[in-house]
Amino acid sequence: MTDTDLLIDEPDCGPFPTALEMLEQQCALLATELDDTNAELRACRQRIAVLVVQHGNDANEIARQRTELVRLGWELSTARVDASREGNAHCHGVRE
Repeated sequence: MTDTDLLIDEPDCGPFPTALEMLEQQCALLATELDDTNAELRACRQRIAVLVVQHGNDANEIARQRTELVRLGWELSTARVDASREGNAHCHGVRE
């Protein structure tokens, strides 16, 4: 007698489920759990895709702002040099 014979040829168990019925129920529960897990995985992948796009946009914005910061630094430096020259010119009585 094999294990499968035991599952098929069980005597009447009264109100209790047979081993085969319990295995079928467990398989149904596992299939439902697998479906739920797959749905959750798909949702997580979509959230990750959104975060990747946001990261790309943020990285581009940071690069743009760094470029602007460098430009403003040079502009400020030039303004300070010009102001220094004007101050020196007034101190020495020299006019441009």
